[in-house]
Amino acid sequence: MHRRHRASLLAASWLMVGVLAGCGPAAVDPLATFSGATLTIDARDLTFDPVIVTMPAGEPLRLVLNNHDAGVEDNLHVFQGATDFGTSPSVIGPGLTAIELPALAPGSYQFECTLQPDMIGTIMVVAGATPGPTPADDSAAPSDSVPPDATTPPPATKTPREKETPRGTAAPGATKSP
Repeated sequence: MHRRHRASLLAASWLMVGVLAGCGPAAVDPLATFSGATLTIDARDLTFDPVIVTMPAGEPLRLVLNNHDAGVEDNLHVFQGATDFGTSPSVIGPGLTAIELPALAPGSYQFECTLQPDMIGTIMVVAGATPGPTPADDSAAPSDSVPPDATTPPPATKTPREKETPRGTAAPGATKSP
């Protein structure tokens, strides 16, 4: 009797381990066909490249993490404020992992590596956008106060200056006083 009880406990323990193992994030095959927009983010030297990306609003999104750092473990965690959209499985480089997101509303979202605290980035979700890196803007960091679908004003143009009379010369017709 004692042996049967022990065997039952052992079987129940293994069953529980199997159930708990399935509780983590669902593994996404980064190379499988996907019906939404896909973008690859590289992890190299403990930084993301690109750091700011643009994705289209209103369709499912897949972010693929291409970890180039041999022996380094990375993942992708996507969130907006207190709203968590999930975390990809971790991958030890070199290797790929991915996270699939539902269709997101236009706005600014963050991504990070939960294992490397300095690896952070921004996803700009814009109506009608093509997935890709967002060109860097040296004048200011992205702002949540400006809607991402707002039109960008045309670049400022310089107004030509009036020509100045060189110093030490008099204008035509002027006379000097003694």
